Amino acid sequence: VLPNDYVRSYVKQHPEKLIGLASLDPKSPEAVNELDRAINQLGFRGLKLSGAYQDFNPAEMRYDPIYRKAEELGIPIFWHQSTTFFRAAPLRWSTPMLLDEVAQRFPKLRMNICHVGHPWHTDAVMVVRKHRNVYADISGFGNRRWRFYEALRTAVEYDVGDKLLFGSDYPIATVEATVQYLRDAQQMAQRTGLPEIPGEVIENMLGRNSLKLLGME
Repeated sequence: VLPNDYVRSYVKQHPEKLIGLASLDPKSPEAVNELDRAINQLGFRGLKLSGAYQDFNPAEMRYDPIYRKAEELGIPIFWHQSTTFFRAAPLRWSTPMLLDEVAQRFPKLRMNICHVGHPWHTDAVMVVRKHRNVYADISGFGNRRWRFYEALRTAVEYDVGDKLLFGSDYPIATVEATVQYLRDAQQMAQRTGLPEIPGEVIENMLGRNSLKLLGME
């Protein structure tokens, strides 16, 4: 776990640009206390977790105190429920469908599925569609052109394009490159006769106030 105090010192260098997200060991008996400290003392505005990287099943009820505290604090949880190339990280804890159970128990808890749950983007969209306070961001896999198109189109077909949030996953991709990936997906559909990615879905995503939606303003 990256020490929250280190993150705070980094954010303080450019507070007009940076927002701190808490990190914690979900298996630690001090997890809830550390989350409270990160938000109320360090000024962070969200929490980042990963079932795969932290080797835990997000759906297990033993972690409910963390989710309950996040809901109480009014902060979102950002989930890396996506693939990874690290051999030791168990992919079984990384699937977006596990978050369905969390959202059922905590309907007011805002959550964001990073990378639209790539490569399980269909599952991620189903969870987003089902739960009012669950969103997904498009960061980090726009260079995988076909899968990226599929993720965008799936969100359009299930009428949750308004719940896709912009993100680059820098330095994996720059903001400029990610905007171009969106344009490329739209143009690929136009050139080949595939179902379209409506221009308003992309423009609304680029103009969307994600911080407000996630309760981080």
